[in-house]
Amino acid sequence: MKIYNYIWGIIPPHLNDWLRYKIVPNNKKYDKSLLNRKKIFVFICADYANMGDIAITFSQINFLEKNFPEYKVIPHLISDIYRDMKSLKKIVNKDDIITMIGGGNNGCLYPGIEFCRLFVIQNFTNNLIVSFPQSISLSDGIIGNRILRKMKNIYGRHNHLVLCAREISTYKTYKEIFRNNNALLIPDIVLYNTDNRELFKFRKKDSILICRRSDAECNISDVFWKSVEDICKQFGRVTYQDTVLNKSYYDFESQYKDLNDMINCYREAGMVVTDRLHGMIFSYITGTPCIVFPSATDKICRSYDWIRECNFVFLLNDENIDEFAAVLDWAGKIKELRYADLGGHFEMLSSCIRKEMNELRE
Repeated sequence: MKIYNYIWGIIPPHLNDWLRYKIVPNNKKYDKSLLNRKKIFVFICADYANMGDIAITFSQINFLEKNFPEYKVIPHLISDIYRDMKSLKKIVNKDDIITMIGGGNNGCLYPGIEFCRLFVIQNFTNNLIVSFPQSISLSDGIIGNRILRKMKNIYGRHNHLVLCAREISTYKTYKEIFRNNNALLIPDIVLYNTDNRELFKFRKKDSILICRRSDAECNISDVFWKSVEDICKQFGRVTYQDTVLNKSYYDFESQYKDLNDMINCYREAGMVVTDRLHGMIFSYITGTPCIVFPSATDKICRSYDWIRECNFVFLLNDENIDEFAAVLDWAGKIKELRYADLGGHFEMLSSCIRKEMNELRE
């Protein structure tokens, strides 16, 4: 491991892609006629089947199209960033806005994605860049320190980089470490969508959807999950659905179809039980009663702070099966939904983008 860390400290991820970018000519993917249009780019879109990240992509596009109708919104997959950069730079002008995808991939947890983010920032030094609501992860050691040094250097030199944090701990980190950049505290962009609330009364009341994670972020024991499943089966028919699928994507149409299929599962369920952040968020935006358990990180607890005013999503911090059964019974009897008021936060983001653009033009 020490040898790996040393080598990684010298050779960054995506080195082959970066060398190909330097050597291979412009692939001319984008028509130069776009140069005369006002554009907003959405960079680092997922090409992997994490439905939470894909929901972030389409929610971000939706937000931008509604709030900036005078711009053409152009999404771009993360896997195409290096090969398309020369073509992209030929059609980007100073009045265009660069946005980067929100989520939980800022910092050291996913270094390959962070290096893509740094690559984008370095290539658009004269444009407004907005990093949509993120969670940051930092770590010590050779790799963590190297990434943080590069982030400080590259973020700090960009005069119009806006960093949006989706929870208070990330916001505090941004304010402390990246003092040269504007930082905002904004909910996860998927919370921008609260759709089809009238469908609540048509739900299959006896259907319970369980969405649980099985990776390093899992914080709930298998024994407790087994007890949860047993209780759920007493209340109704149990189905299982994860927000991560085993596939890759090469186009946005396939992503949109799979995302809609998954969202429909949440719309139709009478109840959701989950330890996935976007399992909780999908429940919220579709008005589906939900019981959520925290993961190994604080992102669920901190994101729950945004919606704690609602009356149909419940965070349980302890492995207490009696408490779970009582909440499950109570939540199944909800007659009307009460949402949290998040509109002002998204209006603040829209206003900030316009303000930054006006300052850039002066």
